[in-house]
Parts: sequence; C-alpha cells; structure tokens
Amino acid sequence: MACTMQVNPNQQIPQITSSGEGEVATNPDQATAYIQIVSQGKIAREAQTYNKGLANKVKDTFLKNGLKEEDIETTSYTVNPERTYYPPKEGQKEYYKIQGYTVTHTFKITVKDLEKLGELVDDSIQTGANSVENVEFGLSKQKEIQVKAEALKIASTKAKEKAQAIAESLGIQLGKVLSASESVGYTPYYAGFQANKAMLMDVEAAPSPITPGKVEVQTTVNLAYEINQ
Repeated sequence: MACTMQVNPNQQIPQITSSGEGEVATNPDQATAYIQIVSQGKIAREAQTYNKGLANKVKDTFLKNGLKEEDIETTSYTVNPERTYYPPKEGQKEYYKIQGYTVTHTFKITVKDLEKLGELVDDSIQTGANSVENVEFGLSKQKEIQVKAEALKIASTKAKEKAQAIAESLGIQLGKVLSASESVGYTPYYAGFQANKAMLMDVEAAPSPITPGKVEVQTTVNLAYEINQ
C-alpha cells in the first residue's frame, strides 16, 4: 500500500499517512449447512402435513446429534402449485391446471463439532431430508475476534514500518499518531458439498467425508503521523 506525506488543509499539521495489510489463515471451528425437506400432495394441506412430519423427524435428528435449539433455523418455507400447461385448441384458449402442490422447508444448521458434521448430514437424509447443500465453514464469534486481532496487529506493524521508512528517507522524525482507521473481513470456506438420498444409497455406512479448508481473515490499517518539526 502507498505511503504519503501531506499537509492537512484544516489543521495545517504536516503529516505522513501510511497503510498496511494483514492476513491470517486459520482452521474453522464451526460450519453451517442448508438442509431441505421437500414433499408433494394433491392438495396443499396434504403436502404441508406430510412435510411437517418429516421436518419434525429431521429436527429431532439434529437435537439427538448434539445441536441446540439456537443452532437450528428455518430460513425458508414455500408452498408452490404444480401446474400443467394445456395449449389452445379449436374454440378453446390455453390454460393451466393445478395438479398438486410442493412444499419445501429449508433448515439452516450451525455445527460446532466438525467431526460430527458428516454423520449429522447422513442421518438427516436417512430420516427424511431430501438434500444438503451449501456447506460453509467459518469462525465462531469468539475465534473471529481473536483472529481479527492477530491480523490487525500485523497490518498495524506494516503501516508503522512504512511510515518510519519514508520518514527516515526524508530525514524527518515521526510524532504522535493523529488518526487510525481499519477495515476487517474474512472469507468463509465453501466446501461445495452436496448430498441427497440417491447419493447415500451408493455409499457405504461410513459418514460422508467433509473436510474443511482454511478460513482467511484480511485487514487493512491506515495511520496518520504528525511530523516533528
């Protein structure tokens, strides 16, 4: 990142500004997955009732595998009619006829014991879920705070070293810090994992292997130093 020397037009204080970047790659300590339960019926109530029974069984499986109520969230629930298109005939207009209804219930689960993730996914499908998608590995709030602090320390050190380097090259001395700002973010690891009932029928009894990659935390720190006259 660039390092500059400037005069603040408002305060008329000569200063040097610099920025530094910090990045830390770490192992995730939690995962989220989206699990769908899909059911059909001739009428909406029939599809909803059947879906509710499956969803309750799947949720019980979550709880038996160690998840807590706060780890389980319904992110979407839809009831969609299944229409069949009939083209126009002589003397008749085109029309659609409802043949039935599809209900889709999507759970988002947060798994803190990553070793149980594969078994939990398989059990949920065997219990009644139709598919598992979008497995994302990330950081708990506590670990996120810890790793971001490490990355900020790296970025701050780099920004300070850059300011010192330009000051030395110009034969001037740095004074106090006039301002400091930062930006922080991290990129979760997406496993690209998918599972459904048909896939599980083709594998052995061992739990589905879901191996996480590293999670990267990136930070940028901007510093402004007064120049000692």
